[in-house]
Amino acid sequence: MDSRAISCFLDKTYVLENHIPLTSILRALLLVQLIDNQSLAFGPVTEHTITLFMTLAGHREEIIFHIITLAHNPIVLGLPWLQYHDPDINRQNRQLTFKSLCHGHNIHQ
Repeated sequence: MDSRAISCFLDKTYVLENHIPLTSILRALLLVQLIDNQSLAFGPVTEHTITLFMTLAGHREEIIFHIITLAHNPIVLGLPWLQYHDPDINRQNRQLTFKSLCHGHNIHQ
């Protein structure tokens, strides 16, 4: 999870290794910037996943991920996801708890 991320992302290598279907973005408008305001070397995001089902802490939902190259983690759940779910996060124990389960039909992009 990254409260500074503007979307949800999956790592390109992870996607290829796990044969996750992708769709091209017709207008690549999403330009990812690093913390120091520099753009990623590969340019704007041009692909996203098809709608996937994700299960996390007993919660299941539909979600779409934008595809980028990530250095440390294969997945990033960004600010829109965090704002929608508003989970309780215990950073010391590395635990996430949902205050209430949503219906799982919302697609986060």
